[in-house]
Amino acid sequence: MSLRTRLIAALLALALLPTAVFTLFTLVELDRATQGWFRPGVDRALQSAQQLSRTALSRMEATARAQASAWTHAVPTGRLDPASRTLVREAWIPSWQPLPPFPVLRPACRAYCG
Repeated sequence: MSLRTRLIAALLALALLPTAVFTLFTLVELDRATQGWFRPGVDRALQSAQQLSRTALSRMEATARAQASAWTHAVPTGRLDPASRTLVREAWIPSWQPLPPFPVLRPACRAYCG
């Protein structure tokens, strides 16, 4: 074996040895982390988070439906004269503002919704 061949083999071994050690370490750590995903505590936390999301979504839907119902009763039907149109515009919430919570309605809606 020539000097050149031995030198290439030694440098190749020096390059591959740390790579192999790092790969082995990474596989062990990934296996440990993956097994942690399937513990009962993680499953219960996931189910609790899903239930919380469903509850929050149900509350938001109920609020949106109640607000829409209040708005449908607050908006007059038919043609309006200019004075009535101005009153409706002043009582209406601009579309760029976030909706208030349902109990805090503008006076036009509060009179109808109770």
